[in-house]
Amino acid sequence: MTITTDRLTLRPVTLQDARFILEANTGSVRDYFIPFDTSQAVQEWIQENLGKMERGEKLELVCVRTEDEQPIGMVAVDSLQDPKQIVPRLWISEAFQRQGFASEALSGLLTAIKDKPKHKNKTIVYEVDTDNEASIKLAQKIGFTYQGKETEDGEEYLVFVG
Repeated sequence: MTITTDRLTLRPVTLQDARFILEANTGSVRDYFIPFDTSQAVQEWIQENLGKMERGEKLELVCVRTEDEQPIGMVAVDSLQDPKQIVPRLWISEAFQRQGFASEALSGLLTAIKDKPKHKNKTIVYEVDTDNEASIKLAQKIGFTYQGKETEDGEEYLVFVG
């Protein structure tokens, strides 16, 4: 699935994206994504997710800026087979944060998914680390409603529903 928004193309991740993912995995991206340390680790993660995408279990899309075809982040849905909910997640490289790309990517992804008949009646559940102010603001900007805090594996996070 490839999605086009005003300034972005959201396309499936490929093994060629390993370098970009590793280089972008710094600062807040590293804090809230996967702390990759080697190209091999990124390639293994991509390979695992390509299999899950082929089985229809998830989407891992690279956000590419249309004007120069530069990758700037990723947006994903982990449990497409869940009959009740869609759980998206995303990250944008630090150099492109606070420019509206996160809301554009997330809105584009959710619109495209909700247009699919098998996802029309699902609830969108957006989970945010309690200290991730940017993602909290994003949830509010997109129009999600705060539902409360949850804890999983000792980690507390906020839940927003859209």
